[in-house]
Amino acid sequence: MSLPQGPHHPGRSWTSAHWLAIAATIMAMCMTHVTAIGDPGDVLALQSLASTLTDIPSSWDRQNLDPCSGVECPREPCPSAWQGVSCSGGRVVGITLSGSGSPGPGSPTLPAALANATQLHQLQLRGLGLTGTIPPGLGALASLVSLDLNFNQLTGSIPVTLGSLDQLQYLGLQQNRLTGQLPPSLAGCGSLRMLQLSANELSGSLPDAWGGLQSLVVLDLDGNQLSGRLPPQWFRLQGLSMVHLASNQLLGPFPTSWQAMSNLSRMDVSGNCGLCGPPLDPPSPDFQLDSSGTGLGQSCDTVDCHPPAGARQWAPIIVACVLGLFLLLVIPLAIFVIRRSLRQHAARVDAARAGADPGDAEKAPQETPPFHTAELFQVAMPDGARVSMVCISDGLRRDEATTDDEATAGGDPLDPVVFPALHRVTGQGSLGTWCLLAGLVLSWNPAHARTDPDTVLALQEAGAELACAVPAWNESGDPCSAATCGAAGSPACAWPGVACEAWAVVGLALPSAGCTGTLSPALGQLPGLRRLDLSSNALWGGVPDALGALGALRALSMKPTASS
Repeated sequence: MSLPQGPHHPGRSWTSAHWLAIAATIMAMCMTHVTAIGDPGDVLALQSLASTLTDIPSSWDRQNLDPCSGVECPREPCPSAWQGVSCSGGRVVGITLSGSGSPGPGSPTLPAALANATQLHQLQLRGLGLTGTIPPGLGALASLVSLDLNFNQLTGSIPVTLGSLDQLQYLGLQQNRLTGQLPPSLAGCGSLRMLQLSANELSGSLPDAWGGLQSLVVLDLDGNQLSGRLPPQWFRLQGLSMVHLASNQLLGPFPTSWQAMSNLSRMDVSGNCGLCGPPLDPPSPDFQLDSSGTGLGQSCDTVDCHPPAGARQWAPIIVACVLGLFLLLVIPLAIFVIRRSLRQHAARVDAARAGADPGDAEKAPQETPPFHTAELFQVAMPDGARVSMVCISDGLRRDEATTDDEATAGGDPLDPVVFPALHRVTGQGSLGTWCLLAGLVLSWNPAHARTDPDTVLALQEAGAELACAVPAWNESGDPCSAATCGAAGSPACAWPGVACEAWAVVGLALPSAGCTGTLSPALGQLPGLRRLDLSSNALWGGVPDALGALGALRALSMKPTASS
């Protein structure tokens, strides 16, 4: 079989090479009309973001899936034709979008597919009303320098995977609804210069490990629920210039090691009423310290401050007392008015039965109603609470009434049927006495730590100066989780190495705990301490004289490690 002959070359057949050339030409012509497609990971990230946002920029062309095609500029990264997108080397390296901060009708979320844009240097999605959690996959964006998710509605905890972003210089998560504790893993962000986590619901203590963020310049943790003491290890933050810790529940004195933070220019610790002791010495003439609403400048022994969370426990009790006082004042007046009205009604009924003009009953002199007496009684309950009750007597003696049936037939003004809110109790001295619950008296302690607060503070201070590898004694709560714990056959105490009896600390045992600090004089404030074991550690310094006050101490072991 021969190929067809060309019209201009009679007698000459077409070879396979001719057909291949024609096919290549046709394919090249078709490719000019095919939509340009960029890196698949970048395309997937942008598509997922566009699908979740309720109001995407009009310049985002979903038909052209390569926002970086034809992008050229003298200096990269170059702005793309897509608003808020920047490119470098044909890859998406920046996404910068912002909004009003209010969630849209569809409650947009932060798509996990953003982790596929592996060359991202900057991700700014602030004020877009994003909800849901932060995808842990963002920790795989190894080139990320700036992550800005401020002013959204994000919930959940901060992913620990963000600690692997060793190129990250800015992390902004302020004004969201984040909960949980501050992840110590963020200490792995060695290039971090600015960390903003204010106006969330973060709790727990300040991580000791953050003392390794030696590039940090600005730290903002205002407006959370952080508790515990200031970490002494933060003295290593030599580049730190601004620290904002206001409106939390921090307590205790400034660590003496913080005096080495020579670059501090501003510190705000206002609203932490548990902070006490001497304030931080100004490291420079321009240093500004806002300590309003704290106990700085006062002795920690005299500061009596409860965190706002504890104060909220008293709110229902205060409301009950105010309501009880209101009822105590209003009920006698209400009873007087009701009783008088019913007496007038009974007089009109009696006049109508006798055939008299009911109006004459209104004009006739009214009998002065009996005098009412109101008394406040407090009844002690088995759990220590005291219940207040208002009891009101009608003032009528039994000998003034014929029978109970006659009193009922006459329409006893305070019968439970007429006034069901009151409970009638028949007494010997009067025809009836009615009692009403008025409120609760503040006479019992709410559910909080039962260990002596001075003991808790002493343990926290001692733990901070011991600098052990085990979790520090700076968390909130009661170190003794039960009246007896930490002994053989007993449950473990809430704080490691602590033994308690009858809510008193009687033993501290931290052998081989990696302690590298010093002994604190605060240990002398544990009068019930009988056993102290700090052996096989690398402690330095001398033994404080305060330990001589431990009259109950029976066993002391401080044998150092071989290398110390």
